[in-house]
Amino acid sequence: FSLWHRFQDEKLTRRGLQTQVKGQGRKLLRSLAANAADLPTKARRLVQGLEKARDHLFTFTEVEGVEPTNNLAERDIRRGVMWRKKSQATRTERGRRFVERLMTVVISCRAQQRSSFEFLRDTLRPDVPNPSLIPMGVP
Repeated sequence: FSLWHRFQDEKLTRRGLQTQVKGQGRKLLRSLAANAADLPTKARRLVQGLEKARDHLFTFTEVEGVEPTNNLAERDIRRGVMWRKKSQATRTERGRRFVERLMTVVISCRAQQRSSFEFLRDTLRPDVPNPSLIPMGVP
């Protein structure tokens, strides 16, 4: 996070942040991929997931307001997680997944000042393209 802190302290330009982070990130991913065959299954799957997500791992270097951590997202979902744990409203894995996904929609729509009801309605309508929770203009 030293590069991010230098950027926040205005000691590094956004272009400098992009260049350094992406260079280090590519080097790390290459190293992980080169050694993935020797890793335990869970670690190998993690490496595969990182490779699939590589185009999005460094979004924080390109988009104003996006941070390199998921702290904001975790704070946003905390209330829902606490409700789920206290209420024990979901007792099955399927129920927990449903609640998690519904909370994701509600929180994401709220952050984007969109109607979660309209988003859910549009996901069920066959005559409109499926909506996305990813804001327009985000790579």
